[in-house]
Amino acid sequence: TFPGNRPSVSLLLPYLDAYNIGQ
Repeated sequence: TFPGNRPSVSLLLPYLDAYNIGQ
């Protein structure tokens, strides 16, 4: 895993959460 991956995951987790809830 790359160091820059952590902030990406922090942004992606809530995004995916909202996407799943949207469905």
